Amino acid sequence: MKTFLEFDLGRCSGYYVFDVEWIKINGKWKYRHTLLDSISNCIVADAIYDTEDDTTVEKFLRESTANKNKIAITTDLDKKYASIIPKLGFKHQLCIFHTKKSLNKQLKTFKDKNRISDEEYQECHKQLKMIKDLFDLNDYNEFKNEVQSLIYRKDDFSSSDL
Repeated sequence: MKTFLEFDLGRCSGYYVFDVEWIKINGKWKYRHTLLDSISNCIVADAIYDTEDDTTVEKFLRESTANKNKIAITTDLDKKYASIIPKLGFKHQLCIFHTKKSLNKQLKTFKDKNRISDEEYQECHKQLKMIKDLFDLNDYNEFKNEVQSLIYRKDDFSSSDL
């Protein structure tokens, strides 16, 4: 089953956000594929599919962006998008929120696997926060200066064999 909605936006910016949600229709799980123009914050295309495989995602994105500007698509961290999006002529950007969430999860997994102390974990968490704060900077020069500052201060950070 496929229901396809397309919105005539005239000229799209070329910057998009793509996401897939699970929805239940008549007791069955379906996948809602949605593409938004990230500049105008308008829906470009919305469709419901029975699957969320590579073929379906590629078909949806290809159809949704036909004859539209193609610059970049931002997604969550689903690995399948890494091969699909560049093939369609877009730069692939990862969602900052999902990236931060993944980094937190990786640190927690590292703590549990390596049985580090709460004190060591808090120090690692503090250092990870400094890195995640870089994602929130909107100015390239400010970002560059902050990274340079972290490099100069590298000896201030924990050097234990975690």
